[in-house]
Amino acid sequence: MAEFAERLSDSLGAGTISPQTVKDWLNGASLPDGQTTFPAILQLLFGEDPALSEYRASLADYFEQAKLFERRVLATQDTVRIGRRPSAGSAITSLLGTTVSTDQDLVFPPLYPSFVARLDRDLQTLKAAKPPPDSVIYAETETGFAIVQGQATDAEVAAQPATAQRHRNVIAKIEDLIDACGTRLDNQRSWRRLPQIAKRALEAANRPTIELPDALVDLYDHTVSLGSYVSQDDAIGADKNASDEPLDHDIRRALVDFISSASPWLRSFPSALAADDARRDFLIRPELFEPIRRTLPAAREFLEIAGQEGVLSPEDAARATLPIETAERGGVLGEKAGYRGHGNALGLLTRAATVSIVSLISFYSGAIASDFATKSVLVQRAGSFLARAEEQALQLAAGAPDDLRIALENVLKVNRLRQEGDPPPQTPAIMSADSSKSFRPPLEPLARWREPIPGLPEEAWPDMITLPAGEFLMGAPEDEEGSVDDQRPQRRVTVLRPFALGRTAVTFAMWDAAMAAGFVPPYGNPPQDEGWGRDDRPVINVSWLDARAYCRWLNHRLGLPSGTYRLPSEAEWEYACRAGTTTAFSFGETISTEQANFDGRATYGKGRKGEYRGRTVPVGSLPANLWDLHEMHGNVWEWVEDTDGAYPAQATDASPLVRTDRVLRIRRGGSWKGSPRLVRAGCRGGGTTGVRDKDAGFRVARTLADAGLHPESFAGVHPESLSPYLFGRHKRAYRLRP
Repeated sequence: MAEFAERLSDSLGAGTISPQTVKDWLNGASLPDGQTTFPAILQLLFGEDPALSEYRASLADYFEQAKLFERRVLATQDTVRIGRRPSAGSAITSLLGTTVSTDQDLVFPPLYPSFVARLDRDLQTLKAAKPPPDSVIYAETETGFAIVQGQATDAEVAAQPATAQRHRNVIAKIEDLIDACGTRLDNQRSWRRLPQIAKRALEAANRPTIELPDALVDLYDHTVSLGSYVSQDDAIGADKNASDEPLDHDIRRALVDFISSASPWLRSFPSALAADDARRDFLIRPELFEPIRRTLPAAREFLEIAGQEGVLSPEDAARATLPIETAERGGVLGEKAGYRGHGNALGLLTRAATVSIVSLISFYSGAIASDFATKSVLVQRAGSFLARAEEQALQLAAGAPDDLRIALENVLKVNRLRQEGDPPPQTPAIMSADSSKSFRPPLEPLARWREPIPGLPEEAWPDMITLPAGEFLMGAPEDEEGSVDDQRPQRRVTVLRPFALGRTAVTFAMWDAAMAAGFVPPYGNPPQDEGWGRDDRPVINVSWLDARAYCRWLNHRLGLPSGTYRLPSEAEWEYACRAGTTTAFSFGETISTEQANFDGRATYGKGRKGEYRGRTVPVGSLPANLWDLHEMHGNVWEWVEDTDGAYPAQATDASPLVRTDRVLRIRRGGSWKGSPRLVRAGCRGGGTTGVRDKDAGFRVARTLADAGLHPESFAGVHPESLSPYLFGRHKRAYRLRP
């Protein structure tokens, strides 16, 4: 090292390169100057040997990338070992830790491989995103984007897989509405025709594709008619002298769910869209437009910046912005125009992000961005445009579908980092509240802990229990009272790795503290507590999308990798609920209202009748199961990650089962208003991703792999070995089986 420092000093003519300086380079504590020192290093290492000229050039290029991002010398994990000048038959120790010969190709590992893989997943999401049906369509040019004409036919739209999936969801929603109506409306003059219209809507929705567009227009008319009942229900509810009662809560919820699902699906068809534009009725209810209304100022600014940056021509920028100007006039036509203006901005954001992410993947991986290799001006403008309009773009992305929103947020963040010359985000250490120490969750089974969240009070930190790896029998046997076929077949499921689960459901206190710290749920507004109180009651009126957004916010706040805090899988939830038991309830073959919050007017098995509280109770106020988890039975339904559908017999691990042909997500545990059969460990419920109910909440899970867990250390832990007396007072006297 001293000899190398002396020779390098002589080469530079300065005499200032010490052995310690070379040692600092080797350790990554500093980097040599890229203009003078590093070329001199290459000269010493390779000399003038022409056979090594390509190596010299490749190392210089790679060094410049590492220098740009202030990385350790030449690599993400390894450093070049600088030693004596190699012989003509060998070169320096390469980044891969192997000796490079003159007959080998010098190959460097791509920078940030896991990061590039995530960008590639985001790219696939962006490419799959379809523009809103009533917005303009953009195409790439050499220097920007241009609005193009053309629209798919009804038949082409109907043939798209996503359209078919939404169609099935619409039919399911109509059927739910018909079921909810039942015979309860026969004596209600205001609602007498509602079931008839719903049945006609179902007939129109089931008509074959060959009957388009007549079937769509018929369904459109029925949907508008059904939508009018929402306004009528509002009026009756506000009129103390009304002769009729307001709609039953379940009927109104089913009605709004149907309209919310059918409206955007219908507007994706040109014929239904034209019918909607031709009349002053509004297919989409005004209250559903409110989240869009809040984004319109950002949409206008976004499109204006596009014109200023040259991404759109002045004419196209004005054309895309025109609907927003119309929206500002208000009224039904203004709301329709608002949807168009929002779609125009979101469509441009998606196209610009697609161009930018291809460039980002190329930049960080060293691959050639062939998609836009001849459009360097377009790539440059798209990147600078998104960096300048990032604030407006984030507001637009907040209203996009969940997967698209995540992809857009990732692209915007990384694009800004590249524009500023900063390195991309790496997997960070887990942060504590003071950001000075790394927090590692306790690994021992049944440990109870809270992970500090910067800026939030301790009561807003999730109260977690570490659960061991193990096996259990999932599902309900055929002879279990109240069980149905979708809770079978029973099968043995293996939880391969330990994980953590919330000791209780997420509370209003936790949710409200997160919102005060900047968390914004998908639809913006805080969930209502129905007048029951907030604080330590479980948060309710939250959708599956809301629950996942909260988990993402936790990860972002803590600097954790995506998916660390998450919803549990259905198998993880039942594993935790049973806590080593095999009976219908973790408390035994029956259950009482002293153990769980459910409708105690009904009984189960040999149980007795109990209390019907008619609302939630504070978390932790009822007995815990054998694994110190509270209210796993009743109180609120809890969202999990899985989609609905029959159990596949071959699935034997606890991974979430997500089927692309299903639109409902699973909820577990039953609630305060359900009978005891609905709070069984094996019972399954469900709902669409956007539905909010006053008897539904969630609890969070946490992946522990990034905390350095080794599953083999838990391989001997079995649920039945963890007796309740060991942790009744949170003792840690467990033993691993040999």
